[in-house]
Amino acid sequence: MTAGLTLPQEFLAAENVSLRLLLTQAELNAQALLAQAGIDAKEREASDKLQKLILEELPRGDKQFYFMLLPPGRRRGRSGTLVQGIDP
Repeated sequence: MTAGLTLPQEFLAAENVSLRLLLTQAELNAQALLAQAGIDAKEREASDKLQKLILEELPRGDKQFYFMLLPPGRRRGRSGTLVQGIDP
């Protein structure tokens, strides 16, 4: 036993230290997640810019084919809305 502390107080002091360590680890994890989210957002933005550039350079028939190749979640029109189908 530590001088001047009872057994329940020692237990609470040890638990307090443990909780502080957990909070520190949670903060580090949160910082890592925020950093990764920033990287993911930058990669997505670069991908969207490249897709837009490619679409601007493609003839209409090729654009229709390209949209068919895209996964449904990535099929967006100029307005940013989901493209359900493309008129011939």
